[in-house]
Amino acid sequence: MQALTNPGRISAPTARLALGAAAAVVLLLASFDVLSPEFDPRWRVVSE
Repeated sequence: MQALTNPGRISAPTARLALGAAAAVVLLLASFDVLSPEFDPRWRVVSE
């Protein structure tokens, strides 16, 4: 419950989890570009 006593501070495991998730998203987007080169991101957005 330490996070509730100081809401401005993020715990180290939570920060690592967020950084790991962000890195995973970047790797997934890069692998999508390699695996599906016919989808040119300049003309089609990933969310399409």
